[in-house]
Amino acid sequence: MELVVAGALGRSFRKGANEEAHRRMLWQLREQKDRDRRQREEQVDQSESEFIDLATTIITAEQADLFQSELNIYHEATYEALRDNDERLEGVGAHIDRMLSHAHVLEDGRRVFKTEDGTRVFDEFGRELDAETISPDDIDDDRPRWESYRDAMEERERLLQEREKLIEFQSDLDEAQELLDSGKMTQAEFEERRQYLRDHAPDAVKAHAKGIDFENDAKPTAATNAEPVIDLDDELADLPKPQPSVPGLG
Repeated sequence: MELVVAGALGRSFRKGANEEAHRRMLWQLREQKDRDRRQREEQVDQSESEFIDLATTIITAEQADLFQSELNIYHEATYEALRDNDERLEGVGAHIDRMLSHAHVLEDGRRVFKTEDGTRVFDEFGRELDAETISPDDIDDDRPRWESYRDAMEERERLLQEREKLIEFQSDLDEAQELLDSGKMTQAEFEERRQYLRDHAPDAVKAHAKGIDFENDAKPTAATNAEPVIDLDDELADLPKPQPSVPGLG
């Protein structure tokens, strides 16, 4: 009987010791969580301070030289792209004029084109005409076809849109150049302008902008701080704070 009591007391003692160790472990985790939170708050404060510095600190001479070098590349590339665009526009415009001059002409002066399969007719403005207005058979087979005229008109429209984007980008370059020349460009503006020009450079500019790596310009991603899966506040809600351990019993 005494052995049974002693065994029960031993198990009870071990259970109490295990619960105390568990509480101590949870409180240690709680304290570590608090330390981690304070550290994150300090990092946020430091990041905000660094952001303010970026927003007010003027760029260095080395950064100014770097940005000027990039602007020179962009200016030259945009000039080359606009020159290519002008040449292609001139070429497609001349091609359209030739087709119009050889097209079948209606009594009202409109030039018309029949399709490759010879079943439909369109005027120079892209409107399809019915058989009462003109039959496809009324147009000689050696006249320019509708598909060729349509493709040339679409190419001209594409080149006009490309030209508009090039002129807009040229305006962006002028603004960046003006800011750089003012000597007041901040660190934040330096990073923002460089990234903006990389992101908004038209493809025609990129094709000529040798020396600027558009493919490997990775944007920084915000680091995330994962929270612990265990909610220690719930775990410790009903547990008393552990007492200092007694030598020989811990």
